[in-house]
This record gives sequence, structure tokens and C-alpha cells, in this order.
Amino acid sequence: MEEPILNRVQASGLVQVDLASLVSVPPTSEVDLAQWLDQGWVLREKPFREAISEWDTAALARHVVGLHCTSEAILPEWAWMLVTAKLQGVARDVIHGDLHAANARAWSLAVNDLDLSPYHGQRVIVKGCGHGGGPGALMAFVARAQPVVKSLMFGEACSAVPIFKAPSVPKP
Repeated sequence: MEEPILNRVQASGLVQVDLASLVSVPPTSEVDLAQWLDQGWVLREKPFREAISEWDTAALARHVVGLHCTSEAILPEWAWMLVTAKLQGVARDVIHGDLHAANARAWSLAVNDLDLSPYHGQRVIVKGCGHGGGPGALMAFVARAQPVVKSLMFGEACSAVPIFKAPSVPKP
């Protein structure tokens, strides 16, 4: 008679976390302030203010928006503030940076929104394959999970890299 197949990972008490399937990452966009500069180089206050006032931001609803300028123009700091003010109440978040930076921020926000109560006092392993959030998301997860987990590892059960082991886990 054959012996039943035993799932050793499940029997080990490890809790596998796949951040890519666990979090809901907000959409991201970037806005280039160079589009509102005269000849791509000069910020003229009145036309700039008018353009921002008339700008339809509906497509950026609930997005994490990265503001940047592809021109080498020197922009007054109030220009960034004016665009940010226009996006308040529309965008989920506004940062200074390009689309890559906006994606990193979106992943960090998604990780910060995670309910970590199922992982309290658990031995957690963050899956290494298929992760789309990059270092920032993993760093945000460590910062959030470390105070509540018994241990934290990265990789797969067969080849995990230890990240953190708590001397004791505080009660919730």
C-alpha cells in the first residue's frame, strides 16, 4: 500500500506570502511639467496657471502620480505645489519622480494597507518568484511584518534566506 503524499511545507508551519497576489496595487501615472513650459524651457506664470486650471485630471483618479520634468528648465518650487494642489482629491498620492518612482510608491502603499493579523506570531516566508513590487515593496513588508511575525524569510521553502527571527513576539 502506498503512503499518502505529505506536504512538508504545510506541515512545517511556514506561512507563504506571495505579495504579488496578496496586495491590490493602485494604478500609476506620470505627469511631465515640461508640457506646460513655453518652448519647453520657460515657465510663464499666467499661462502655466491657466493650463493647470483647465487641465482635466479625471483620468488620474485614484492613481499614484509621479511629477517630473523632462526639460532641463529650472522650475520654481511653487510650480510643483500648484500641480499637486490640482491633483488633491483626485489622485491617491502625488510624488516627485517618474513612473518608476510612482510604481514603487504604489507598491509601498499597497503593502502598508495589508492586514497583517493572520501573520501574528507566524513563521512567514515571502515568495521570491513572481514578485513585481521590487525592493521598495519588500522593504515596506519587512518594516510592517517584523514587529508581528515570529520569523521572516525570503525565497522558497526549499531554499529560504532568513531575514529576521524574533526573540519573542508581543501579543496583539
